[in-house]
Amino acid sequence: MKLNKEQKAELEKLQKEIVDEAKSVIEDYAKETNELTGSVIHIHEDSPYLDEGFTGESWKKVIKVNDSKEVFDFMEEHNKKVREKKKNDKNRD
Repeated sequence: MKLNKEQKAELEKLQKEIVDEAKSVIEDYAKETNELTGSVIHIHEDSPYLDEGFTGESWKKVIKVNDSKEVFDFMEEHNKKVREKKKNDKNRD
């Protein structure tokens, strides 16, 4: 099936809109990252993965909580510190 000139033009227009929107999303994310940027993985406390996956220093990155709000509060505080550090590092340059 071949597209006629009008269909090709419409397809190219849609493609440009999609690419422009994708670029806009990337720029917005780079400028203003979300307060909750990061990853949260839930693993049951009795999971054998904990013994296999976390050894030595890696346990320092594990947060054990009973309430998911604690995780979000922790992430918010952590991200605030990261943003402040980046700002201070940028001001030094």
